[in-house]
Amino acid sequence: MNQQQLACFAKVCSEELNVSRAAAALFTSQPAVSRHLQNLEEALGTPLFERRGRKLIGLTNAGKRTLHHAQVVVAQFEALERIAREERNPRGGTLSISTTHTQSNYLLPDVISEIRHDYPELRFNLHQSMPIQVAEMVASGVANIGIATESVSKHPDLIALPAYSWNRLLLIPKGHPLESIDEITLEDLASYPMVTYVTSMTGRKLMDSAFEKAGLVPDIVIAANDSDTIKAYVNNGIGIGVIAEMAFSDEDAKRFSMRPLKHLFDNNITRVAIRRAYVPSRVELDFLTRLSPYWSEEEIVNIVEMPKEKLKARIKKIEKSMLKGNDG
Repeated sequence: MNQQQLACFAKVCSEELNVSRAAAALFTSQPAVSRHLQNLEEALGTPLFERRGRKLIGLTNAGKRTLHHAQVVVAQFEALERIAREERNPRGGTLSISTTHTQSNYLLPDVISEIRHDYPELRFNLHQSMPIQVAEMVASGVANIGIATESVSKHPDLIALPAYSWNRLLLIPKGHPLESIDEITLEDLASYPMVTYVTSMTGRKLMDSAFEKAGLVPDIVIAANDSDTIKAYVNNGIGIGVIAEMAFSDEDAKRFSMRPLKHLFDNNITRVAIRRAYVPSRVELDFLTRLSPYWSEEEIVNIVEMPKEKLKARIKKIEKSMLKGNDG
């Protein structure tokens, strides 16, 4: 049994038992992956897959029990390789991040500037996408860290750590009737054409739920993927805009009036995600704790060994504390 065999086994499982996709992800051939799987089963003395002919259709009980340990071993080998690279170049390397447009444009610039000060040779690969793609990029290894409000906490192959809570605000074009109202109501919002996010991102579902509970239907004339697009259409007079509060800048204050909407909508929590069994590098740990200060570097390193129920309880406690603090 060797690391390459375990890596093939873990990758085939993460690719839904598709050997061809696993081979492509590992930059090798399908026959090579199949041979490694066969050799691993021979070394363990038991089949790991249920098969129908040559097709893999599921994991045996032994396969299910082996998978987690294989993932841990593979992650530890990757960690050893990163340690060697870090020792050769402690202030360099590459940080691969998948996130949404709003997080990339309004959250990350300050964080990246700070961490670049400590790691001047560090380089960044930023993959901007929709939340569900953010989760898939991290799960597949395209990125090592994901940042999003939706999707990452629901993906079975990821561990999502709460980072911060936020709410929405209203963009009002200059001269609009709502400028004369200090505390906006849901009825006010439902009375005018609105531009906001698509349903799959940035807390849209919580907003829709609030309108539904009030028996109101907002007139959403444009649903967009990112905050800058929403601002552009509000600026052109298409309607009022609802955006994430972190996306409002000093320049926006010159173009729009703004009203907080915290009293109308529940808070959202943005999370940072890593793959299960993944051991972050030194710089990744630094980055993660800057984004999510509720976790220590030691906790994140050992999180793979934390029992699921204990981890779930820890996350729930942090989220409760975050939302309570944001409400205060």
